[in-house]
Amino acid sequence: MRSRSTLHLAERLVELIAVAAAYYAVGRLSLLLAIPPGYATAVWPASGIALAATLLRGYRIWPGILLGSFLINVWTSLDTGSATSIFKSIFLVVSIGAGASLQAIVGALLMSRFVRHPTALMGEKDVFKFLLLGGPISCLVNATWGVTSLLFAGVIQPADYLLHWWTWWLGDTIGVIAFTPLVLIWAAKPQGASLRRQISVSLPVCLTFALVVLCFVYTSAWEQNRIEAEFERRTDKVFQELEDNFDNYIEELPRQINSFITPIILPQAIFFTLFYYEKYCIKVQLHMAGYQSFSTLTKDQLNLLYKLCKS
Repeated sequence: MRSRSTLHLAERLVELIAVAAAYYAVGRLSLLLAIPPGYATAVWPASGIALAATLLRGYRIWPGILLGSFLINVWTSLDTGSATSIFKSIFLVVSIGAGASLQAIVGALLMSRFVRHPTALMGEKDVFKFLLLGGPISCLVNATWGVTSLLFAGVIQPADYLLHWWTWWLGDTIGVIAFTPLVLIWAAKPQGASLRRQISVSLPVCLTFALVVLCFVYTSAWEQNRIEAEFERRTDKVFQELEDNFDNYIEELPRQINSFITPIILPQAIFFTLFYYEKYCIKVQLHMAGYQSFSTLTKDQLNLLYKLCKS
């Protein structure tokens, strides 16, 4: 009796580790498509993996989803600056993982309530209900939960809430619609699902996913080039203004020193000369740093840098 209980516990532990590993592997790859600060991505196949695992193995699989999500996001949010920041970042990661687990449970509950055979994918009405309930509707859970957690943690600003919510919801929805049927048709082996049907379902899904990834990569590259061009334009403008001000000041300085040289005026003149000289070097320092360090700057960060340079 004890050996049977031990075997059951070992099997469940293996299930949880397998789900966590699958969620982590797929999620880490998906983060390549994430938008700053790195939590929301345009396509999140891990949400499809989580729903499929819950449908196949039951609600008890939720700790594996939580663990997989935790391992993915802990490297993104972990702040070791102080004990308070460590606790705050860990709490945020656990909250995001709880949202992912809750979404999978809600999706599975909706399936069991409104779809007769959720893992069989038989019948047009059942397939439509499956895609609607598991995708757009159930994915409202984690998008709202996760982005609200980011907001309360101070990771995003209220003005950016809708953008991150939309990206999160869209990524989870695409992940469920594309990857949950893909996992089910291979893992559940529905009745009548021949190898030919499995391939005919899998191939379009994989091609569509590849197309979405390519479009996102192209769009990201275009946006990065646009940011670099905007940064170049602004730094050129600031550099020209600083250069003009510095030249004018240098031309005026000798006359001011000759006319008003005193123990008070001279140190002030030296100070302002050094001040403008330091600002004159900003352009050189920026170019030496290279544009790779600026390619991820947001529009607000660029505006702040521009104001600092002009101050």
